[in-house]
Parts: sequence; structure tokens; C-alpha cells
Amino acid sequence: MLVWKYGIITSDGTTIRENPSNKPLCDGGMLCNGKCYDECGSHMIGKCTPNGVICEGDPNNCPPGQISCNGKCWQMCYGSSWKCTPQGLVCYY
Repeated sequence: MLVWKYGIITSDGTTIRENPSNKPLCDGGMLCNGKCYDECGSHMIGKCTPNGVICEGDPNNCPPGQISCNGKCWQMCYGSSWKCTPQGLVCYY
């Protein structure tokens, strides 16, 4: 309501132009660009874009078999050592 009432710009660069009091809430999902989207999976984070919600891997909660590097989840290097570089995860065999 405050975003609509005061014309506040949201983190995705938009504002709410219509009174939201008569709009349905997103039950467990995510509101993006005035639409409700399903919740992302357990190891994912929803990101609002101009085209809608994109689900990306949660770098703080990578699924089993993956490790975090540069804010993304990467497949683990099995049977080798690895290093997190500015370009991403590098496996040394």
C-alpha cells in the first residue's frame, strides 16, 4: 500500500499505479510486475526481471553436489582440486 500511496520505486525499478487493496495477494508465491508467480524451488531464489520471475540457484544454499563460487552454484570437481576464480569455478585434474 505504501508503494502505491507514495509512488515509491521498487527494487525492480517499477511502482504500483493502481490501488492494490482489491488485488489478490500471491499465496506463497512472488509478486513481480503486478503478477503472481509460483515459488521457486528449495535451492533457488526468485529474481524479478522485466520479463517476469527468473529462478536462480541460491549461492548460500547450493544443492548436494554443488559448491558456491562468485554468487552462483557450480558442479563440484570430483577427484580433483578446485579454485574459485573471478571467471568461476576451475577444476584441476
